Amino acid sequence: MEMTIPRLVQPVPPSKTQEARLQTVSVQAKIKACEEQPETHHCENYFGTRPKIIEPASIELKRRAGTMSEAQPVCRAHPPSSTATPLDLSGIDVMITNRVSDEAHSKPPGSDPIEVTIIVPCYNEADGLLHLREKLVSAAFNLEPAYAASFLLVDDGSTDGTWELMQGLFANRPRWTLIRHPANRGIGAAIWTGIRAANTEIVCSIDADCSYDPCQLDKLIPRLGPGVALVTASPYHPAGAVIGVSRRRVFLSKVASFLYRKILRQKLYTYTSCFRVYRRSSILRLSLWRHDFLAIPELVGKLDLKSAVVVECPAALTARAYGGSKMKTLGVLLRHLHLMTELLGLRISQTLFADSGT
Repeated sequence: MEMTIPRLVQPVPPSKTQEARLQTVSVQAKIKACEEQPETHHCENYFGTRPKIIEPASIELKRRAGTMSEAQPVCRAHPPSSTATPLDLSGIDVMITNRVSDEAHSKPPGSDPIEVTIIVPCYNEADGLLHLREKLVSAAFNLEPAYAASFLLVDDGSTDGTWELMQGLFANRPRWTLIRHPANRGIGAAIWTGIRAANTEIVCSIDADCSYDPCQLDKLIPRLGPGVALVTASPYHPAGAVIGVSRRRVFLSKVASFLYRKILRQKLYTYTSCFRVYRRSSILRLSLWRHDFLAIPELVGKLDLKSAVVVECPAALTARAYGGSKMKTLGVLLRHLHLMTELLGLRISQTLFADSGT
């Protein structure tokens, strides 16, 4: 009896045209599913069950499928409640989804915990978003019961799918707000957008790469006492630590901080960290002109000119686990020197006007 050996048939990989067609069909199916969902959802996570208002998720999917032009509006405003304060983002071109109503942030006077907002500027951080989510969840638990954290993630015009992944990871959480810049504007602009969009007086900013562990916020936030406008993390403080960071970056930051210390009244060890805690009302009074990384020391300089109190807190800085640094080291020190010259000129002018009595 002759045995028949079955032939192994290798699957034929789909062509690029077929792949594109299948992707379009899949996206359109998701669009339909999103359109059938109501805009008000009740979500349960580690923050408990709360009502949440989100924008229709089909908008971005339609754009990706080619069924929505760039000229069409990217979001549809939800009717504000009678008690909600309208979001003031005048002069800022952003896309906002997952906006939590202000009632979710307000509590009766004297009740605990204290509400804080944590801002995370993100630019091409798709590889590290899962790691970021784990760290932020840990930070939220670490702050309890003294503080109740809300998160505000700002996608600064990413091109690697960060925005789409954000939607999938954070869209069903009532204390998470997503904001999108349609084009890359810089880390300073992303933080400024977050501060203006926040609903709380205490606002924090952290790096998306978690080079500063967000759990260290429980050391920074209590230092924002009465009369303090800003608390900044300080890895270069004698009690701070730098682990695994390139010597070039450390040298550049230390030189910049040394020079800022010479021209500003407030003598800090670190001026360039964006791991900070802000008193929102104090920051909104400032006139800030820079949108890139120089906005970080500019903010300290402008507070210094107003004689506001800035406190530093020793912290640990580690090498980023995912992706590479967005900062171009060539010419960075020269740009710092330009800012220092500007701040020094403002301080001299301020002193001259004060001496003349005008």
